[in-house]
This record gives sequence, structure tokens and C-alpha cells, in this order.
Amino acid sequence: MTSQNQAKLPRSRRKLIRNIIIGLVGLTICGAVVVIGGIVYLGNLFSGDGIGFNNPQCSVSNPAGIEEIAEFKFPPSTKLLSAGCGGMQGWGAWTSFEMNPSDLNTFLATTGVKPPLSNSNRPEKLHCACENNEKITDYLYGDYSSYNNNHSWREEVFIDTHDKNLYTVYFTVLGG
Repeated sequence: MTSQNQAKLPRSRRKLIRNIIIGLVGLTICGAVVVIGGIVYLGNLFSGDGIGFNNPQCSVSNPAGIEEIAEFKFPPSTKLLSAGCGGMQGWGAWTSFEMNPSDLNTFLATTGVKPPLSNSNRPEKLHCACENNEKITDYLYGDYSSYNNNHSWREEVFIDTHDKNLYTVYFTVLGG
């Protein structure tokens, strides 16, 4: 046998190897498309396009958007600190802001939470986006829940009252 004969594979074997290589390249391309598509989907889910979390309608620069989604009104003295909203199966909206204590009833009138708020009945788990809330000892708390036609709605107000001239309010709305 010559070296030329050894290097030459039968035609059917060459065709099989070619088909295997084409199949592997095709599977690699399909896999890459699936992976890239998944990354893009997850990026959109959490980037603020209205599908997932951090919806731009609920940013600090858009108080009217927060009010619309959470169905309440900021009091006149509001200084907005933070805000966000979003969800997947359920949804949530949250905000923190400072206000004059004299605006408390004006604010509460636009929510489902009714006065008087408690200064001693803190739940074990707060839904607010407030860091170190266990360290807040002077507070007011209230909540509201409803369930109608397979739709749940919950509002939670947690107010840091340590500064008697300026309250820090954490307001959370959960729905689904």
C-alpha cells in the first residue's frame, strides 16, 4: 500500500465525517444563540424596561410615575429619597421620602392605611426597603390589605419619627 492510499478514506466515510462536523457546528451555533438570548432576556428583565425590576417609571426623577403605580399621593413637603417598582408573578412598588410631621394625615388619606398608626406594634418582617429598620426605635407603623377577584393588594407604612421635625417615611405596595 502506498502512502497515498492510506491517506485516502472511502467516500462514504468522508461524507459521514463531513456531516458530523456540520452537525456539531450547527449545534454550537444554536447553543450560542440560546445562551445569548437567555442573557439578553435576563438583562431586560432586570434593566428597567418595564418587564422586571427597576422600572424607570418608578425612579426618583419621576414622582408622578410612582404615585400612579402605587396609587397614592406624596404630601406637599416631600423630599424624595428613593423609589423603585417591578415584578414578575406579583409586583411591588416602594419609596422612601422625608416629610413634615404635619403632612402625615394628608399622606395617609391617599393610601389604604388608616390612622391611628401604631408606635408599638412592629411586625417581625417589614416589607419596606429600609436598611437597619430594627435599629429604629421611634416609629409609626400601619398596613392595609385587601383581596378582591383574585387580586391582592397590600400597603405598608413605616415611619422613622426620631426627628420630631422631619419624618422619614417608607411606603411599600405589593400586588398580585
